[in-house]
Amino acid sequence: MKHRLYHARELPASLEAAWPLFDFPSAGWTLTGGGEREVGTRREIEIPGLGRIVDELTAYERSEHHVGFSYRLVNDDNPMRAVGYQGTARMYRNSTDPGRCFMVYTSFWDEMSPEMAAALPGMITTQFDEIFKGLQAE
Repeated sequence: MKHRLYHARELPASLEAAWPLFDFPSAGWTLTGGGEREVGTRREIEIPGLGRIVDELTAYERSEHHVGFSYRLVNDDNPMRAVGYQGTARMYRNSTDPGRCFMVYTSFWDEMSPEMAAALPGMITTQFDEIFKGLQAE
């Protein structure tokens, strides 16, 4: 059975201002095995006290109205003890207010430690709060 997570929010900035904060790779991640936004590239981060996470980019898309990427978690020794974890992040231009945009993050997985599965929604919210905290309305 697949487990799922959905997180969406409106951001007080344009797509052009918000996306660089969330693009692949995000700040603090190290790229390995490819270039920015190149499918197959891996990004890696060490989370103090928890361990290492390694993601692999599986898709990248950009249009006039949105930008997004998908990835999969590739290291079996990840701190979430997640198996089959895949995520997708997208941002959409607000067509009625170009100074704002929408962010949507979805993920699914086959297995994860019960503690991490319960904590994940709050962790994702906190992570996105931190990433986007400096955005100002345009």
